[in-house]
Amino acid sequence: MRVRTIAVVSILIVMLGGGVALASARGHATAAGHHRDGTVTGKFEREGGPIPGPGKQPPVVPLSGTIRFTAGHHVVRVHVGASGKFRVRLAPGTYRVTASTPELRGPAGKTCHAAIVKVRAGHTSHLTMACIVP
Repeated sequence: MRVRTIAVVSILIVMLGGGVALASARGHATAAGHHRDGTVTGKFEREGGPIPGPGKQPPVVPLSGTIRFTAGHHVVRVHVGASGKFRVRLAPGTYRVTASTPELRGPAGKTCHAAIVKVRAGHTSHLTMACIVP
């Protein structure tokens, strides 16, 4: 028998050092309990910035840097390349997630936001770490 869990979506907005983070986590499972670890896939991006012209919005830009997952004393760092995409397998638990990049300066600083993600065994969660800049 195959067990499916409908995706649950949660959104968290956190203010940290003048920056804003928007993180969404959603997960699904097939054949619950078959995997010990969970997987988090996602992207790290900049939203906002200079307006390119009248009536236009600034583009969303991928960021490189480091995503840090912390659960108690357990810390996992994921290096993100120019595509802004990342993937990591983690033990089940609740993680505080921070992102830093050398690409941004100003009020947001190098660590531009924080989020919370819950990792479940056998589930894949998607996390968008969006650094909002004025």
